[in-house]
Amino acid sequence: MTPGTLSRLHQSHQGHSFIVAVPDYHYSNSSMRIIRILCLLWVTEAFLPPQQLQLHRCLSVPLALTSTPSLSSDENVPNEAQDAAISSTNNKRLYSTSFSVMKAMLGTGLLSLPSGLAAISNDPSSLWAGCTFFSLIAALSAYTFALYGRLTHAYFPKANNLGDLWQAVYAEKKSTLIPFSNFIYCFGCALAYILVIGDSVTSLMGAWWSNRSAFILAVAGGILWPLCNLPSLASLAPLSLIGVTGTVVTTAFLAWRCPVLQPSSPYATAGLFHTYNRVASPAPLLLIAMSCVALMAHFSAPEFYHALTGGRTSNDAAIRDESVLKKFNIMTAFSYSAVTLISMAAMAFGFLTFGANAQGIILNNYPAQDWGAKVSKSLIVTSVVGGFPFVFDACRSAALQLWGKGREGEKKQVTALLLSILTGIALFVKDAGFVISFNGALTGTAIIYTYPALLYLKHTSKDVTRRMKNKLERYFCKFLVGFGFACSILGAITAVLHSYFPHVLGV
Repeated sequence: MTPGTLSRLHQSHQGHSFIVAVPDYHYSNSSMRIIRILCLLWVTEAFLPPQQLQLHRCLSVPLALTSTPSLSSDENVPNEAQDAAISSTNNKRLYSTSFSVMKAMLGTGLLSLPSGLAAISNDPSSLWAGCTFFSLIAALSAYTFALYGRLTHAYFPKANNLGDLWQAVYAEKKSTLIPFSNFIYCFGCALAYILVIGDSVTSLMGAWWSNRSAFILAVAGGILWPLCNLPSLASLAPLSLIGVTGTVVTTAFLAWRCPVLQPSSPYATAGLFHTYNRVASPAPLLLIAMSCVALMAHFSAPEFYHALTGGRTSNDAAIRDESVLKKFNIMTAFSYSAVTLISMAAMAFGFLTFGANAQGIILNNYPAQDWGAKVSKSLIVTSVVGGFPFVFDACRSAALQLWGKGREGEKKQVTALLLSILTGIALFVKDAGFVISFNGALTGTAIIYTYPALLYLKHTSKDVTRRMKNKLERYFCKFLVGFGFACSILGAITAVLHSYFPHVLGV
């Protein structure tokens, strides 16, 4: 690719017009580079150990966990060698699982954070308060994720997933709360995925194919339908690596184009700042809701705990020792710290570039003529297309669990019905940021704050010899129940008002 001259594009957003200068490049080799990257990743799959690919997660989707092969015991091997081998395997398992937790969170939710902050204020000085606020939300999310791990530890080996954990704590034979929450959350994630695909690829195609609706129909019927009917999704696991790579590359691109870091950036005049401050309004609920999607790995917390045990179900005393729980806490601290830093960086750079003009998915602010935006969008789209079948499979499984009757051919019928509904909604709803905020508010806050707090309160309800620490934690969990419930209801209402009735909020 050889750089050409700078072209200037006129953009308009929310009634504000501005001129953006973007580099004009030739893209004769860009598609070939993307193909080479994909080929390398497919080849890499053949050489990666199974442990590295088993915990694929996309936008925090609750999926069944493939058991990790346990370390076989050999009586002829000296004890020292066995101990060293076990220690090495445990460390690799910890690193692999930590990376899987990060993969579960890093996705399209991160791309909506700049607009979440812009909904509160477009004053650049509010960034510090926004980052502090996001850090507090991340700390709460890490605490409840660790709380799920502690409860899984207490009810091992019954709690293989969140549904099993709920039934074990409440001693219920069957509960529809978790499958229903699973269905709603994954349905919202799948819808956001289709919207991101439609917006990003329409931008990439440019004048070749500018009809967004036609492209969504073509992708749904020609690509997503065959992928959702694959007998096994294992071959799509390498695309999760593209998801992490795409997020990191996108964050670096946002920093590169940020006028604060690069005064000569072509987007130096693209932002709208210093016109409003809505801290005292319901607007902060939008950032909380979007943060719940960006920090969501909670549905799979029991499965991540089981991954650290090596998939073993025997020798309960050895598995339930405190070392496994300690590793889970280390994994939680590392994963959430890393994701928090990456998310805050993306939020800051996107906000400082566009301010009030930040769109629901920040990459939509960048025209396709910008080669950095083209690379970022290509990576994100590839990741989303590869991750959609996993999200859809979780949604379909929840639907079958709730309403299925076990008839032959039922799975394919449900696939056709759900994909048709998702595609139909995507033709009319065009703001992926709204879908992310509404979904995060409606179900994300419940999964992250309300459910773990309720489980802990039930688990400790019969403990008559409570220490002060336990009493304080119970008080805190009671607060989380109310906080999660309020954020769920008020956040969903605020998301609708902000997107479709902004005058009610004074926007």
